[in-house]
Order: sequence, then C-alpha cells, then structure tokens
Amino acid sequence: DSASSRTLDVDLESLKSISDFKLYTLGGGEDGIFAPDSVEFFTSVDGTTWTSQGTVFKPNIMENGTGTFPVEYRLILGSNINKRYARAVVNPGNGWCMAIGI
Repeated sequence: DSASSRTLDVDLESLKSISDFKLYTLGGGEDGIFAPDSVEFFTSVDGTTWTSQGTVFKPNIMENGTGTFPVEYRLILGSNINKRYARAVVNPGNGWCMAIGI
C-alpha cells in the first residue's frame, strides 16, 4: 500500500549526541517512484516512549516521470540531544516511495 506511512527505527546501541537527522529517498516520478510528502523524526532513550523532533516536508522539486534522483530530508536541531533511538516516519504521496539512506 503506497499510501500508508512507514516507520524506520535506528538503534544507536548507546546514548549518542544527535544534532540533526537526514533521510534520503528517491524522487522524480520515473517508474512511479515519487518523493514522500513528509518525514517526521522522533527520538527515544528506551525505544518505547518517542518524542517528535519535527517534520520535514517535500522540497519543491519537479516530478514529471522523466527521471529518478535522490531527495534529502534534513532536520537540524536547535541544540544537541542525547538519545539511543532515532525514528523516521515517512508519509508517501503519489506512487511508490523508496528510502535510500538514513
């Protein structure tokens, strides 16, 4: 189902200082692959209780189906935070959505 949000969790194995988040997806529309409408980033110290750090919306890009290219979703925090877990909730728009790096 290409319209459902998808969750990507990362266990950093111990508390780490986090200053920003980056998620790379594919966009462009070729073969029905489009950049997601938004990505919301969360953190947790225990993997159970999550705190939203913010949402990044799709940049103004041309998705006319003539190519595929990487799209960066980056959230810069105002100050470093110490957390063990990071989560990205990807909210796709049209067609298929593919993450290529976090």
